[in-house]
Amino acid sequence: MSMLKLAICDSEEVYCRRLDEYLRNNLGLSFDIYSFTGVDLLNDFARDNEIALLLSSEKEFLTLQKNGVKDICSNIIVLDEQQRSVVCEDSCDEGMLVEHVSKYQPAKGIVDEILSFCTKAPKGFEGLGNYQTHANGRLIGFYTPHKGAGQTTLARKVAQRLSERGKTIFLSLESFSALTFALGGESKENLSDLLYYADCERDKFCLYLERIKTNVEGVDFIAPAKTASQIKEIDHTRFKNLYDLIVSEGGYNYVVLDMTDYPEGFLDILRMCDDVITITRNGEADNFVLGMYEDVLRENSYEDVYLKTFKCQVPDQRESSRYNSVVDSIINREEPLDESKG
Repeated sequence: MSMLKLAICDSEEVYCRRLDEYLRNNLGLSFDIYSFTGVDLLNDFARDNEIALLLSSEKEFLTLQKNGVKDICSNIIVLDEQQRSVVCEDSCDEGMLVEHVSKYQPAKGIVDEILSFCTKAPKGFEGLGNYQTHANGRLIGFYTPHKGAGQTTLARKVAQRLSERGKTIFLSLESFSALTFALGGESKENLSDLLYYADCERDKFCLYLERIKTNVEGVDFIAPAKTASQIKEIDHTRFKNLYDLIVSEGGYNYVVLDMTDYPEGFLDILRMCDDVITITRNGEADNFVLGMYEDVLRENSYEDVYLKTFKCQVPDQRESSRYNSVVDSIINREEPLDESKG
């Protein structure tokens, strides 16, 4: 499948080169990126190539307007040198979308502007994903019936280590989660929104995924849904659809799932996991609770979940050597990626 083309046109050679480099490393979408330091070079390229999105400096855009910019591209982000009160320009050419953004904002801001532009553009970006990764995904689930057992902390540690092997994303099924705070506070969109886009906006799913995720220490995080009722609405079919898109469109090798609250398809989601990690404790009451959970698995014909469960006791994090040994034992269960398939 040929990738959509994104073109940058700016006569400031250093700026053009640096923006090109940043987008290649941080945009995370399957755009084929080309850079031009002059309108003539861009015109020559456009004669034989269809450009899905053009990022043009204000000066070059004015030149393009005189020569018929619609022949070059119908989706354009203009990089203005001065702040403008108008951020969206009505084009006299039907079917064109032109937006103006600040040229000298942080490069991450330009990435956000591109993602926002592509999600609301009426056409031109359907199916845009991350096809070059060809990921072979594994789903690692964390669930323990014990409260306050340090499950989320352990899951995050494992995710961080897995990110050294391949592209990793962390999903949480915990309402009113402190993870949101750890990710920098209130998030505009969360797992509930991503599920909606997976259901209703499949053609642009990867765009929404890139917009919603937050990267911390090499791991991509999706902010958790806020309430238990929102989590309850997640059934097995919806989660499987989300997981399939995350792997195929997002290109993730590892999906780490931290399960605390109970979606409608709780046991079936556990069954989807390649590994299930369960924290155990030594108390009599803890053993009783764990036994009840295991009985539920057996009585409902989920013995396969029990068989792929790895049970571990987790020491205090201050005992770093013992704690890291537990993390190592989990990591060693995951087969190294086959680089020939990447």
